[in-house]
Amino acid sequence: MLTNDIYPSAGTAYLNQLNLLTDQSSIREVTGYCAQFDTIIPTLTAREHLQLFARIRGVNDLEIENYVELLIQKLALQQGIQDRPAGGYSGGNKRKLCLGIALIGNPKIVFLVSL
Repeated sequence: MLTNDIYPSAGTAYLNQLNLLTDQSSIREVTGYCAQFDTIIPTLTAREHLQLFARIRGVNDLEIENYVELLIQKLALQQGIQDRPAGGYSGGNKRKLCLGIALIGNPKIVFLVSL
């Protein structure tokens, strides 16, 4: 329920003082989501994934290149891998990329979800 995957049958919950039922857009702005399974597009590179999700999360277009480069460094992706299709990454590098996507926009809350 906290990730908005399902809705409560009764009651509500609060995240960062935001009501789960009435403040869904605001909640999405302060949360990141990293599922246990890889949610990558196999034909995109790590750089392309991070650029795409930075745009979706509202990072300023003028800052995206530097923002993505900093994320790549912080994620410690294997040297040279950031510009290869993500479908060929090791399991560990796929997980790093998924975590990086969840961290875009500096969310206050990150859900690491195991299904």
